[in-house]
Amino acid sequence: MRRALGLVVWASAAGCAPIAGLRPLSRPLRAGDTALGIGAARVGPRPFVDEPSAAVAQAWATRALSGAARVSLITALDADAFAGGVALAVVPFQRAGASAGLELELGYAWAAVSVPVAARVTPDLWLYTGPRLGTWGTDALPSVPLGVDLRLSSRASALAEVGLSWQDFDPNARRTTIALGLGVTLEPSARE
Repeated sequence: MRRALGLVVWASAAGCAPIAGLRPLSRPLRAGDTALGIGAARVGPRPFVDEPSAAVAQAWATRALSGAARVSLITALDADAFAGGVALAVVPFQRAGASAGLELELGYAWAAVSVPVAARVTPDLWLYTGPRLGTWGTDALPSVPLGVDLRLSSRASALAEVGLSWQDFDPNARRTTIALGLGVTLEPSARE
């Protein structure tokens, strides 16, 4: 066990971060509910830099501490690195068709704060955003995502997100991110 933990810590030191949100507030969680998800994002190159696009995968497990607070374990990996972290979301505003809150993330190689907001368009379709100020490696990375949460069933959602970010607040260092994901909420009977 110590060896595995040491390997995770060592791999995280190389540092990457989850570049997409993909954990919208659109699915209400009751105390004790658990949500799991996986996703992949393609980060485009900066417009005036000769660099390739980058692919980042991420996975998460979210547990509702109460109706208004949730904690998530988050992992992200790319071709060069693996990172793990935790997020705490507080959701003081929750109505039948909208929710808004504040989320803090902390990982070995990143930190971020975001303001997630979600609004229902139809019973099975939600739009979400989460303006975020975080890091990517050693650089500051403000970003603004816009996503869609499409309910596939009472427990599963397909997620699609596009976002803009500006490395170190530089308008010439703009990147576009496109992400896809799948989220599942476990029923209480499935957890016991």
